[in-house]
Amino acid sequence: MVNDLFSKSEVPSLCLRDVERTEAFRAAINQVVKPGDVVLDAGAGSGILSFFAAAAGARKVYAVEYDSGLAETLRRNAALNGFAEVIEVIAGDVRELRLPVQADVLIAELIETWLLDELQIPALNALRANRVIGAKTRIIPERYEAFATFGHVDFDCYGFQVPFPLHDWPDLDGESGWQALPFHAMTETVQVFDLRFNKYNDPNFQKTIRANALSEGMVNAVRLSGVAHLTHELALGPTVAFNGNKVLPMEPFAVQTNEPVSLSLSGNWGGGIGGTEDNKITESVIWTLEAMLTRLVTEQDSMLLLNEDIQRHEKLALIFDPELGRGIATRKIIEVGELITTLHSTGSLTLAEIRAATDAIDNRALDPKSVEDSL
Repeated sequence: MVNDLFSKSEVPSLCLRDVERTEAFRAAINQVVKPGDVVLDAGAGSGILSFFAAAAGARKVYAVEYDSGLAETLRRNAALNGFAEVIEVIAGDVRELRLPVQADVLIAELIETWLLDELQIPALNALRANRVIGAKTRIIPERYEAFATFGHVDFDCYGFQVPFPLHDWPDLDGESGWQALPFHAMTETVQVFDLRFNKYNDPNFQKTIRANALSEGMVNAVRLSGVAHLTHELALGPTVAFNGNKVLPMEPFAVQTNEPVSLSLSGNWGGGIGGTEDNKITESVIWTLEAMLTRLVTEQDSMLLLNEDIQRHEKLALIFDPELGRGIATRKIIEVGELITTLHSTGSLTLAEIRAATDAIDNRALDPKSVEDSL
């Protein structure tokens, strides 16, 4: 349906019209793609990056797009531009892709700030496991560098206080018709991680942001930002449709000049933030479990999870939203939690092994047996 196509084409349409983002990728593709290369465009969207690769001399471009409607549009446009014999459009999940040859170049513009919501890490890990890419595959972007800054936002919206997660795109200002909610930095900006895409990356993360206050005042937010290094020479920060800064509200607290400030975030790449140090930010039930177990073991306070009676069910259930306390999925999550708890109580399950076990827990396979087999 046309309405459905419009809803699914919104992000690819914005990316297509983002001149800074698109021209930067064109420059990177022209640097990296050599005549005769086999190129994989993961999450092809409008297909513009596939067109750049074909124009740069690739003998074959596999353009993989999950949405079938977008894939059909891409297929028609490839033919329209004379690339029907070069660009092969595949409608499907790139994580399940198999190719007859290994790609010389991977274009993976599955980038979202801090790699939280897009599938860059899960997709690249799957492509590597499926031997679609290998040690010699050249990847665009080649790495992602993430930063954080503590600060203050006046969350006054139309006369009400509305602390709310913000997508702080560069063009969202008061003069453009949007409600202005400027972020005022109160600490230095610090690097939190630097992930390279030429190797397997653990899908889980637990990062601690540490920065020193530059002035005294009230901190009530943290800004997450990043830079995608397309090549050694080309780097791309936030643009109007790519990698825009995120601002997460926090419980307000006062700081003095030079005072250290810290916050721990945990979650999984492509699945959002699972929790902060005190679980005030929660987007994923699965990774709330992981964060809670990690904290309990770290504090050597695992007795909360070690009761052998019905209270164990009740206390473990309290980790989750009460509305999620019913249903098969949550019962399986609790079973997984109990399995991990039992193994830990024997003294044979370390913190590292708990994290390894929770790698096996995702929205598609909440099966305690699969976790047990992974240990």
